[in-house]
Amino acid sequence: MTIILLPTALEPSAPALLSARPLTVVWLLVALMALQFAIAHTLELDLRLHWGLVGDPFFRVVSFTTSSWSLYADVALFAPWQLWSYILVNDGWVLPILDLVLLAVAGRAVERGIGSLSFLGAVLTLAPLAGVIQLLLSGRDEGLAAGVSLASPGLPVTGADGLVAGVLGMAWALYPQARMRWGVAYFAVVALGYLPLFRLALPWIALAFLLACGAAHWQDAPAIRLAGDLGALCAGAVLGLAGRRIQGPAAQPGGG
Repeated sequence: MTIILLPTALEPSAPALLSARPLTVVWLLVALMALQFAIAHTLELDLRLHWGLVGDPFFRVVSFTTSSWSLYADVALFAPWQLWSYILVNDGWVLPILDLVLLAVAGRAVERGIGSLSFLGAVLTLAPLAGVIQLLLSGRDEGLAAGVSLASPGLPVTGADGLVAGVLGMAWALYPQARMRWGVAYFAVVALGYLPLFRLALPWIALAFLLACGAAHWQDAPAIRLAGDLGALCAGAVLGLAGRRIQGPAAQPGGG
């Protein structure tokens, strides 16, 4: 059922754009995010439905991990690793699944295009960038009038939205003519014939993703969350343009 509804692949304008490079970083990242999502939500369901499957020690470990991996503006709670670990902590159900799917689809194309080492560097850049933008804007919104230059203590930053937006920006810059193919296309073409809706250009995918993020966080400073996502999207586009140089002429349309 999942393959019917979710995007399954990125289709560049020419097959030569995607090389046969191994995909180490994106699958490791997706696996870590999926593992944290499965553990946290299994624990949530266990507590809500009183299954009794999870003991108190395991609950304490998961709670400590979730809280310590979130990104805090309060210097008493902040730790350097939170600039990257916060992307593994997700709330809710729909948006984390969307993050996983888009990261897997767009991330595969980007890592194949620029290589695992360059993609790892992009991830290590985009994740803290999105988080810091949110912290700075939170500080401006809550405490700048009182002379606070950084974010005031408040809710932690969590979620991979900014990273996914940045990866989408990289994919857009690397493959401007690419379209994302949805699993439903295979079945819809049989019933209805070809419909462009089932192969959407990356700008439309990025716009829909930003709208989904804003809707998911409409009670939690959506403008600030979207600012972080937009900042990462633009930074990802810049990194993607730089990545086109890494690809070399063989990876470009018409290349050898």
